[in-house]
Amino acid sequence: MQDLCSLRSLITDLQQAEEEFSRTIGLTMCQASMICAIDHGYDDLRQLQAQLSLTPSRVTRLVDSLEHKGLVVRHRPDQDRRAVSVKLTEEGKQLIRQSGDCHLRLPKDIEDLLMERSKEKSWTEHT
Repeated sequence: MQDLCSLRSLITDLQQAEEEFSRTIGLTMCQASMICAIDHGYDDLRQLQAQLSLTPSRVTRLVDSLEHKGLVVRHRPDQDRRAVSVKLTEEGKQLIRQSGDCHLRLPKDIEDLLMERSKEKSWTEHT
């Protein structure tokens, strides 16, 4: 039961950190994750779907919302009109630069988990 209580406490702390982040940066965590993935070279909708573990419809809705905010644009190559890539706008690139100064205040336990996770999975692992 102790583990369950500790887990609940971690989840609550993480939710509070996410809410603070969203208020500070003006994006949901999913939107910010997508911006980060695009910035790291994942610009194809299928790559974004796989990298972020999202359904195709969720990726489309996120791209729609980011496009509406002026942070990304869709691009369809002339040679394959079925393919869609997503690029950051100048405003999106500026947000990435500014968000480097925005640090989440996380409990030590969560920071340790994130550090361990980052060792397991790198943004540079393109498929």
